[in-house]
Parts: sequence; structure tokens; C-alpha cells
Amino acid sequence: MKTVIKVTLGILLGFTILIGGCAALFAGGVNEVQKESDKTAITLEQYRTVQTGEATRAEVVEMAGEPQSANEFSSEVEGIDNPIGSECIYYNRKGEFLSIFQFCFDINTGKLESKTSI
Repeated sequence: MKTVIKVTLGILLGFTILIGGCAALFAGGVNEVQKESDKTAITLEQYRTVQTGEATRAEVVEMAGEPQSANEFSSEVEGIDNPIGSECIYYNRKGEFLSIFQFCFDINTGKLESKTSI
């Protein structure tokens, strides 16, 4: 009977160590993703300083650095609420996971026509 208890305790201990190791690896991975995300990230204060109707794409990039990504919308895209004839750039939100700032510029005037926190 003692052997069965020892084996059961050994299995439980091994399972606990396995789960703990997986959790540590996952947490380390999330930390690395956050570090990578912060490379193209801006703060809420930076987001708020950009004025709709005034700022140009070049001014935003000068203030915030190169964006994480960019898209141009020359026609309506189903399911996406972006102004037609616009170019949108995206920055991660510093210190937050999966939070993005979107800036959309009118292709003709080059001025910021909308900004959104996603």
C-alpha cells in the first residue's frame, strides 16, 4: 500500500511541476510579446495630443515613431468602420496588451480625419 501512495504522490508532484513550468513559460512568452509590442507603442497622453483636422501623418510619425502597421482604404470594406479615401496607421498602447490606437488621414488633404482607441 505504501508503494501505491508513493507512486501517486510522485505522479502528483510531477504533474504539479509540469503545470508550474508551463505557466512560467507562458508568462515569459507574454512578457516578450509585450516588450515587442511596446517598440511601436505610444502613451494615452501622446494619443490625446494629436488633433483631428490638424495633424498630418508625417507629424504623427515624427511624434510617435514608425507605426506598427498601416492600411489604405480607397473603397468601403464590409465590417470595417474606416473612412473611404483614407490611410490609417496603427500604434500599440504602451504597457497594455492588445490595445491599439488608430489614426486615419484623408488621402486628399493629408489631415487627420479620425482617431480611435481599439
